[in-house]
Amino acid sequence: MPAGPGPAIEAWPLLGNLLISRFLVAGVIVWLMVYVIMPRLTRAVADWLYR
Repeated sequence: MPAGPGPAIEAWPLLGNLLISRFLVAGVIVWLMVYVIMPRLTRAVADWLYR
């Protein structure tokens, strides 16, 4: 698990459950990839991608 969400996981007891915290971190990573990173990457390589 990434070290960044560590303090938040310790602050909320529900996130102390390893299964819930891992699903939450995985969901955040997937959301960032789908809606933040990949659209920008696709625009950056669009000329090469659609050639």
